[in-house]
Amino acid sequence: MSMSLVGSYIALSKPLVAVLPVFLLAWLRFGIGGLAMVSWLRKPSNEPTWSPHTRRLLFLESFLGNFLFSICMLFGVSLTTAVAAGVVMSSIPAVVAVLSRVFLNERIGKRTWGGIACAAIGIGLFSLQKDAHIHAAGSPGPLGLDLQVWGNLLVFAAVVCEAAYVVIGKRLTEGLGPKRISAIINLWGFVLVTPLGIWAAWRFDFGAVGDCWCFTLWPPASGRCGCG
Repeated sequence: MSMSLVGSYIALSKPLVAVLPVFLLAWLRFGIGGLAMVSWLRKPSNEPTWSPHTRRLLFLESFLGNFLFSICMLFGVSLTTAVAAGVVMSSIPAVVAVLSRVFLNERIGKRTWGGIACAAIGIGLFSLQKDAHIHAAGSPGPLGLDLQVWGNLLVFAAVVCEAAYVVIGKRLTEGLGPKRISAIINLWGFVLVTPLGIWAAWRFDFGAVGDCWCFTLWPPASGRCGCG
């Protein structure tokens, strides 16, 4: 169920990054999430005192799984197709398995290794794909790589961040409740992205969003955007 929500995140992010700056969109994401989870911040009476190790894990959970994940994902989907991003994101279970082996000493079976190999092959095939409908396709980027390839690499970086989120969360749930963890790391993510979000909001013309909104999410037959 959580992976289906991640998939919807990709589908919704693709049209949104065409209208809103990445840092502003990430800031709004954490802000809206924070409003929804504000009641979860209250400390339960049976919660143990946080150790320094727990505090570090909470920050790392937010920095990797929320802050960097959002930045890499939003920049990535702006450069590649939603389908390619979805295929790359499907490698999350495989990357989780590898990190769980490294940090949690969990065993990886033959079928899991086979799944990891399939995920790697799928990512490679989509990274070589050229999509004429993406403005970045065919455009050279850093190191001479196509911008769409960079988009897929950024999405994969988001995959690694999400996998780290899962592995660190495994440790944190041994002493904290899932709702409490979610609220705290979302708050950390909001704090981390706020300077960038304010900078993006200061430079952004909010009046132009209304002209593009319906055309971005529900494009007419002509496929033209109303904001010119």
